[in-house]
Amino acid sequence: MSSRSPGRTPLALRFLLYFAFVYLVLIAAMGWFLFRSVESAVTESLLDHLESAARISELGMPADPAELEAWAASMGEAGGYRYTVIHQDGLVLADSRSDPETMENHGARPEVVAARDGEPGRARRES
Repeated sequence: MSSRSPGRTPLALRFLLYFAFVYLVLIAAMGWFLFRSVESAVTESLLDHLESAARISELGMPADPAELEAWAASMGEAGGYRYTVIHQDGLVLADSRSDPETMENHGARPEVVAARDGEPGRARRES
């Protein structure tokens, strides 16, 4: 006959379950940390690429405001990005995906304020 009382878990099994739980929590934490690190690196690389594309695009931007809409549309098709040309006061002059007449003034957006101050402007939004 066994000297164990019914319903009691052996000590070894309790230790095994405890260490399995701790192991799973540690694996989850490491996975989360790795995901966040990779996401941050990819995002930073993408933003650097977008800044370079913007600087290169600026070289070919027409000076004539009448040509801006066609230029933005062709740049959007060629590069796959959305191109929005904004006057210093925030008025949208051209956009590769929307009618600039229907767009609100962008002057208060953080990336526009930073650009106006001579800094690279960065902001993240769903549009």
